[in-house]
Amino acid sequence: MGKSFTLYAFRHSYVLERVHGPCFRLLLLPDQYHCCNSKVQTPCSIPKFTICDEASISQCGVTCAKASINMALSDSESSDEDVGQANNNMGCDPTFAVASFSNEPHLLTQGDLNDIVRDLNLSKKQAELLGYRLKGWNLPRQDTKVCFYRGRHQEFKDFFSKEDGVVFCNDVCSVVEVLGHEYNTDKWRLFIHSSKVSLKVVLLHNGNIFPSVPLAHAANMKESYESMKLLLGKIKYDEFKWKLCGDLKVVALLLGM
Repeated sequence: MGKSFTLYAFRHSYVLERVHGPCFRLLLLPDQYHCCNSKVQTPCSIPKFTICDEASISQCGVTCAKASINMALSDSESSDEDVGQANNNMGCDPTFAVASFSNEPHLLTQGDLNDIVRDLNLSKKQAELLGYRLKGWNLPRQDTKVCFYRGRHQEFKDFFSKEDGVVFCNDVCSVVEVLGHEYNTDKWRLFIHSSKVSLKVVLLHNGNIFPSVPLAHAANMKESYESMKLLLGKIKYDEFKWKLCGDLKVVALLLGM
């Protein structure tokens, strides 16, 4: 009769089980070693397998391997069932309802066309050209107007004037309100940009949350203290008292240097 062996199974750490699933470390010891060494004890939660023949060790190893594989498969099947159940619950929940998709082309509305023009930062002529091209391909809806951009400046036309070669804003508060912003002098600063060919004045929002608001523009005007004084007078700087910002050249001109 062959020797009698005992197969001990020790469970690995929780970290390995999260990655690889249930993991066991198998230790095969003869019964004589177990009797001589009292430190080797069988965990209470793990069953003990007894092998009576030395030749059946390899067969036991194959059996244990199959058992671990079956355990892993059962765990994966249960996880797949849980996922399927979760998907079914999501399908029943109107919050996770999937929008229906159609192969039909989406016709552009007036709002869609306006968004494209704004995102591409197109001028009036470029926006009108894009609209006519889309009309030629029957992409916009019938009520979408292409010539809408010809008069998009009409809303702000009354707020600007032209005198002494300078185009300037004559009602700053109204322009800001038409743009949809609440005007507060402390939340805006005045920026002056000068070059060899033009002078520009815009309002910048503190924090840059809102876009800039153009206030004045002068072409073919010399860079001088008189030009700066003229621009500031047109936009009524003495009334609003904005904080000024600009490059060193603009600061030098404002100080009369």
